[in-house]
Amino acid sequence: MGDIETVIGNKNFYGTELRKKGNIDIERLHKEVAAWFSKYKYFFNEKDMTSWDQTQGREQKIVWIASRKIDSYFRFHIEIQILVYRWLNEKAEITMGFKGYLEKDYRNFFEKYGKLGIGLRNLYEDLVIDDKIQKLKRKVLFETSEVIDEAKKSLSFTTR
Repeated sequence: MGDIETVIGNKNFYGTELRKKGNIDIERLHKEVAAWFSKYKYFFNEKDMTSWDQTQGREQKIVWIASRKIDSYFRFHIEIQILVYRWLNEKAEITMGFKGYLEKDYRNFFEKYGKLGIGLRNLYEDLVIDDKIQKLKRKVLFETSEVIDEAKKSLSFTTR
């Protein structure tokens, strides 16, 4: 994996979180979020899906990772973690966490030249393509926000 520029969240924590208690349609959520990723040409992968039964209902953890190649140097990544608690019939509690980040030099072109290559990469990014990096970070933020909005719509969030 190349060098990561975090936009939403960080390595250990999800940056934006949604919570809902009530009627939850996980299948609809999966279908609509996967369709959004497909529309924007992301490679969508369900990295983890574990579930277990508890006395208060079923619990489930789902991790989705989506990535999109921008060019030969950059990739966008959006990661979603879904935790479902007390799931009985259609009633449940759900927590969704979101991360968005920009991966630079994902093919590790500079890495193969050791410390000199890493130094050259830093110069290249700081002096030549810094404006492009900032523009792409804003785009990752925008697209991650759109996925969050799609999830809100799928879960029928109401605003007050």
